Amino acid sequence: MSHIAERGAQLEQFVSEYFAGKHLPLQPMLGDAGLRSYYRALCNGKSYIIMDCPPSYCSVQPFINIAHYLRSNNFSAPEIITQDTKQGFLILEDFGKLSIKEYLLQVGSLGSKERKRVYHLIIDLLILLQQQELPADLKKFNNDLLCSELDIFINWYIPYAYKKELQIQERDEFIALWKIALEAQEPMISSLVLRDYHVENMMYLEHRDDIKQLGLLDFQDALLGSPIYDLVSVLEDARFDIPKEEALEYIKYFADKKELDIDSVLLNYHILGAQRNSRILGIFARKAERDGDDNYLQYIPRVLKYLEQDLSHPKLAPIKNWLKKL
Repeated sequence: MSHIAERGAQLEQFVSEYFAGKHLPLQPMLGDAGLRSYYRALCNGKSYIIMDCPPSYCSVQPFINIAHYLRSNNFSAPEIITQDTKQGFLILEDFGKLSIKEYLLQVGSLGSKERKRVYHLIIDLLILLQQQELPADLKKFNNDLLCSELDIFINWYIPYAYKKELQIQERDEFIALWKIALEAQEPMISSLVLRDYHVENMMYLEHRDDIKQLGLLDFQDALLGSPIYDLVSVLEDARFDIPKEEALEYIKYFADKKELDIDSVLLNYHILGAQRNSRILGIFARKAERDGDDNYLQYIPRVLKYLEQDLSHPKLAPIKNWLKKL
């Protein structure tokens, strides 16, 4: 039996055991850029989500921990109905099929009152989340980690886009510029960073109130880091257009509500945005070059536009100039 077939048999047995021996058809769902798979299962008129996360890829325990943390603080995270942490299987509450992204597309025009309400809700949730007592044992999303994440840009995007590989000296120079840029951030109190906080990872829960209308997904990579990082995630979304002027309005809304200096917020926003978008470009290039998955290439022009906006900050001019010389 192949590894894929064996994994499928394990998944089927896990689901069958929970549903009292019933062999339910599993409907595959669109996953993320990682190696987790998701399925929807129907039983007695109720819908469930099945997560398949191979232990060789990562543990499901961080997802379980953060889900419990979010739910205990009255945020809408899916209930974990049953779990097999050893094999990497979870059965979760189903938040339905309408993501915030799809809801915003239904809402329509850029300046609509409802679109603004939703984005204010997203930022209000972020601010409230940052006010909670932090969960224990979170890894720190510090400058060293941010810098190490740029390896994927160097190793995959530069060869993909520029048809060259960096020499050791060039690589060292690039990383040295990034270390200086990351050190230029204005100090801010660290908070929980969900990391993939964007509208495709939130579900619209129409019958809940206020911020509980936002069903949170994909938070297993949460870390302790800058309160600005998730703001960048949601306003520089690789899969959804947010014009610069609109994003600036929401950045100001965030800064005002948190009573932060807007110039300090914008500085950190540009630095973290440039880092994040560089990493994403590397991920998308790797999906195409290594995994043969060209689906993510369609998002590269949008990510490049965000990166260009971020690199326009004077503090990032050395990195912008370095890239121009490639």
